[in-house]
Amino acid sequence: MIEFIICDDNKSRITEIEEHIDNFMGEHTKIRYTKKHFFGYGRNFYKCVEDLSTFKVYLLDINTKMGSGMDAARKIREVYDDWNSIIIIETIHVEERFAAETSRLYLMDFLDKRNNFYEYLDEDLNRIYKIYKKSSNTITLIENGKQVKVEQKDIVYIEKESDKRSSIVYTLHEKFTSNENISSLKEKLTDDFFPVSRSAIVNLTKIKAYDSKENEIEFINRLKMNNISRENRKFIKSYVSKNN
Repeated sequence: MIEFIICDDNKSRITEIEEHIDNFMGEHTKIRYTKKHFFGYGRNFYKCVEDLSTFKVYLLDINTKMGSGMDAARKIREVYDDWNSIIIIETIHVEERFAAETSRLYLMDFLDKRNNFYEYLDEDLNRIYKIYKKSSNTITLIENGKQVKVEQKDIVYIEKESDKRSSIVYTLHEKFTSNENISSLKEKLTDDFFPVSRSAIVNLTKIKAYDSKENEIEFINRLKMNNISRENRKFIKSYVSKNN
């Protein structure tokens, strides 16, 4: 899933940008995406930045009443250590382009609001789409006879349904019921996934904590599960202590 984060203190401009993103994504891709907007670089904005679970695209106004887009970009990179998200700066102060381009913040673009803004934004959206496709690894689920494509990096864990013929796939934001059994799904998954029992598979990269007393895994989106077999508890405890 792509998460677009727009920060601009002009409400009508935010609406225009969001509508443009909707039109582009609707015409060119079938990728799931969400949009969030902020009117300045305050606490709520940085709370969103803290969540590194999604593929983020930032469109940051260089000057708002609540801070600078360049300062925000620097914090995203250097304070929150996020070097994967895409950052685009928008401004009417084109004389600041050189400073932005030499900032070593790995910005995708520096867009002039007054000069073919949406034409250049479309070019950036095309590049973003290509980058995302290359980084994305999807699996196709069969839910109620329909195909649903889910990105593996969004999957938190999978568990066997009570009837043993189907599986429940929990993602960062949604839940799907697949007609396939858990063994079949396991064959499609990357090495990031680990079978913690015969009836559950977890995405190791999405584990936040493990409570060995309760034998409970907590994931980064606050989901919890406790279906960990005795022989796998030691591995999960060791993995969490080394990686968290």
